[in-house]
Amino acid sequence: MAERTPGQADAAGSQRGLTLLLSAPDRAALLQQIDSLLAQPADQPLRAVASNALPHAARLAIAAPQPELRARLEVARVRLASLTRARLTLRNSGIYLGLDAAPLTPRRIAFLFPGQGSQHVGMLHELYQHTRTVRAWLEALDAAYVQAGRPRPSALIYGGEQQPDSQPPAALFSMERGAQLSTAIGLALYDQITQLGIRADALVGHSIGEHAAVLAAHAGGADDRATICAELCRLGQASVGMEDPPVPEAMAAVSAFDRAALDELVGRFPQRLFVAMDNCPHQQVLAGEAAAVTAAMQAIAAAGGICAPLPFVRAYHTPLFGNRAAKMAEWYHASGLTPAPRRGSAPPVYSCLTGRPIPTLPAAAAQVMAQQWVAPVNFRTTVEQLYAAGIDTFVEVGPDAKLTAFVEDILRGRPHLAVSMLGAATQAGAPRNLAQIGHMLAALYAHGVKVDSARYAALVAGEEIGRLGDDEIGDWRLEIGALPRWLSLIHI
Repeated sequence: MAERTPGQADAAGSQRGLTLLLSAPDRAALLQQIDSLLAQPADQPLRAVASNALPHAARLAIAAPQPELRARLEVARVRLASLTRARLTLRNSGIYLGLDAAPLTPRRIAFLFPGQGSQHVGMLHELYQHTRTVRAWLEALDAAYVQAGRPRPSALIYGGEQQPDSQPPAALFSMERGAQLSTAIGLALYDQITQLGIRADALVGHSIGEHAAVLAAHAGGADDRATICAELCRLGQASVGMEDPPVPEAMAAVSAFDRAALDELVGRFPQRLFVAMDNCPHQQVLAGEAAAVTAAMQAIAAAGGICAPLPFVRAYHTPLFGNRAAKMAEWYHASGLTPAPRRGSAPPVYSCLTGRPIPTLPAAAAQVMAQQWVAPVNFRTTVEQLYAAGIDTFVEVGPDAKLTAFVEDILRGRPHLAVSMLGAATQAGAPRNLAQIGHMLAALYAHGVKVDSARYAALVAGEEIGRLGDDEIGDWRLEIGALPRWLSLIHI
């Protein structure tokens, strides 16, 4: 990575924006803090005090471009003065407000790892260029594949294998490279978010995202990067041929269609059509023989439902995948993969098969993980179980925001926060990687999660940051104005 001068960092920070975090015991005290900041000279950087302690009952976080920060602060003051509910998010303005009647207790957080379908061409490109963490994971995965005489997985997203019509290459969704690339991306982002000081109380993987969740808990990350990537490469090679079923298969997402009617429709095609995923109240995924899936899509569309084909040629999470699931079980057994940490401690990994933590004994873990490949992904049930266990904060650790939308649908009308680390891949005008991470942190802070702003400032400045150790959890206070000029506020 090229070394940045202070002037270059200042320019980059101005483009990415700023994150301002304020907290006070009540609304009046927070308004007083805002007034104090607005009273500072307009031609000087705002001076605020940041803390990584648990936020107070009244909270404000702003993520905005540097020239607009003061104006956004003025808008936030008006909104705070008249706020009548516990949360207010003005996403386009980068304003996040939280107001509770009593002091907060620590939030309980689940990290969500997406599976196939979230990856896209160009994902994480800014982080790949800017941070050593993401670059190191992808370079390790590429090295493992090159050593095995196979093409680099990163070529699927960073040039070399895009289609002339701008469609993503089919291999991006294959088990051989695309799925393993998705796992490595999840582990890279897990390293990145834990370096920022955000900790999970539970991990959940959706479909093959379960590999990233279990590996994150078991191996812990960077120290085992090369070994993990070598294992992913071996799994990818063992998957060659999985995309060649004896009878063509397909998958399709279904929305705005009555679940009872969907089950009745599936019953018309015994052993040929299945509900492979129950993602949320308004989306399920069908899988089965291609002819049956096509007929079902036509029936759903005729009845006013919405269907969309998915870019997969196997009926994952159905009995039709049974023979290949046995190969997955062999890999689980041979690698001894389990959510039990090799060192230290780790949060439990919840299974979307059972809605409960995956067993830590290798044989039992392998059985549950292998069974998931031939049974539905019960994401909705798993989220409900987590919420019943006291987890009300869900962070999608991936390159898209599909799981975030699912959680919003599942918990609609109930207090919670669902936020994506990098935002929706297809959202027009969405912030870039570092900016979106800033929005994520702002949303978490307004929800009552403590945020280590100094670590985020270091990330944006291109500095190396390590994982937060148990001895670094204590409170600290930092006079932001005392930082060098190009970090006089927290850049995003």
